[in-house]
Amino acid sequence: MLQEAVRVSEHLEDCTEWIIQLNRCLEKYPKFYEGYIYRGKLFIKMKKYREAAADFNEAIQINRLRQIAYIGRGDCERAADNYDSAIKFYNQALKI
Repeated sequence: MLQEAVRVSEHLEDCTEWIIQLNRCLEKYPKFYEGYIYRGKLFIKMKKYREAAADFNEAIQINRLRQIAYIGRGDCERAADNYDSAIKFYNQALKI
């Protein structure tokens, strides 16, 4: 379901319905790493970088040994023109 949500949402301007579904999923499974990653990606698509960063931070707290959350955080920082911070997150991903 989650992969389908992200794939389909690439063709939609408004990802709100998919966000709602992921919210429900994460309420039931609050340690579901991929749920935070997918929702973070949707928030980036919607240009809601603060919300995306929060999701990637949560994913990092759940599993610090997976790269994708650090890459997502870097993308959020880059979108906010915080290039030094973005580089730090990207470098952290490369160390894993």
